Amino acid sequence: MAIMSSKANTIESRAFVGQLNSLLNFYIRPSTYEHESEINWEEWKDKIQTEGLVDKIKTNYDSLKEEKYNLESVTNAIISVPSKELEDISNELYFHSSIWANCYTDYQVFLYELEDYGNYHDYLLHENFDFFYGLEAELEELVETHNYIAGSKDDLNLRGYYAAQFNWGKKVVSFYRHPSDDFKSVRATKNILGR
Repeated sequence: MAIMSSKANTIESRAFVGQLNSLLNFYIRPSTYEHESEINWEEWKDKIQTEGLVDKIKTNYDSLKEEKYNLESVTNAIISVPSKELEDISNELYFHSSIWANCYTDYQVFLYELEDYGNYHDYLLHENFDFFYGLEAELEELVETHNYIAGSKDDLNLRGYYAAQFNWGKKVVSFYRHPSDDFKSVRATKNILGR
């Protein structure tokens, strides 16, 4: 908790750390239970007027006190068999960590190869294809599907937002020719890049 508290540098993150700290303190606090004297059932019979209620509660209380639980076997069963929810979360984390690790590795390799890349204006189109693997196939796909506008197939069209900065008040529309593509458009505003 000390590490999380030191890294929480916003109001929202501090609030979350405070909630988590309160939750942990609640569950790890020492037990304040003290064994009390035996319950005076006769006194409760005088106070509660419902017929037979105290006797029923006393019977249940005595039967619960006589129960013996095999805590060791129950604990081992819980620890040895992970819950379905925990397994789902673990699988999701493994999946995303693998994807992002692969993406990070690809970018590292790309940055390493860029060390041999010179001035962009000194290369012809087919020479750029030698540096950027897969670019030629990607461009052919965009041309064949008539996605000529930059960023039109991206999940978050940053290129379109950037271009819309220079079209004040005009509506910039990226046309999607494939029926599975969504129709997207954007109106230029001075704060569009901040959204």
